[in-house]
Amino acid sequence: MRTFPDTRMRRLHAMAREAGEAQQQQDFPRALEAYLELGRQLESLGLRSAWVHWAIAVSHDHLEEYDMALHSIRRSLALDPLSTDSQRSFDIIVRRIHAHLQEVDVDDPSVPKLYALLQQSGDVDVPTHLLMARHLAATAQLERAVSLVDALCLTAPASRDVWAERARLARQQGDLSAAAGFEAEGQARGQDDVPFAISPHHQES
Repeated sequence: MRTFPDTRMRRLHAMAREAGEAQQQQDFPRALEAYLELGRQLESLGLRSAWVHWAIAVSHDHLEEYDMALHSIRRSLALDPLSTDSQRSFDIIVRRIHAHLQEVDVDDPSVPKLYALLQQSGDVDVPTHLLMARHLAATAQLERAVSLVDALCLTAPASRDVWAERARLARQQGDLSAAAGFEAEGQARGQDDVPFAISPHHQES
């Protein structure tokens, strides 16, 4: 086993072992606090560790603190962009954020913050854009919702969900003629030969 003549480094390794043991025991609140303290001690010595930020991210993720988890895993990747552990955890955290967003109420205050984090990470899909549009509409920001869905009509025109949402927003604006036009566009898109699309006439048995 490697030893370190500097007792401060020995202390850091002891702290890392204690934090790791807490994580292995699935005591994630204790593990998180231990890793955060370890990070503070490293910074006080002018040191940084991608591994510590990764461990902090994993703890936040298990505690369903997804915004902090994504923030920490991005810090880990900034220090070591080739870390396979950090890359894997980044993918896991992003998937969980997407899943979480599809389960919350549209007016949940966490929606814009998580949406912004996904935007910064370059990982926003059409369902998440649509959820953000619904959040905007539900929180008295109808014009912003319309602008977002108008952009999706240009960038994801094959999505019938996009046209359905645009029609819904038009009805909310009181423009029934425009709503009918968007609904017709969505139905026409449904006739296109779109890979992996489900026929609008399909009924489950």
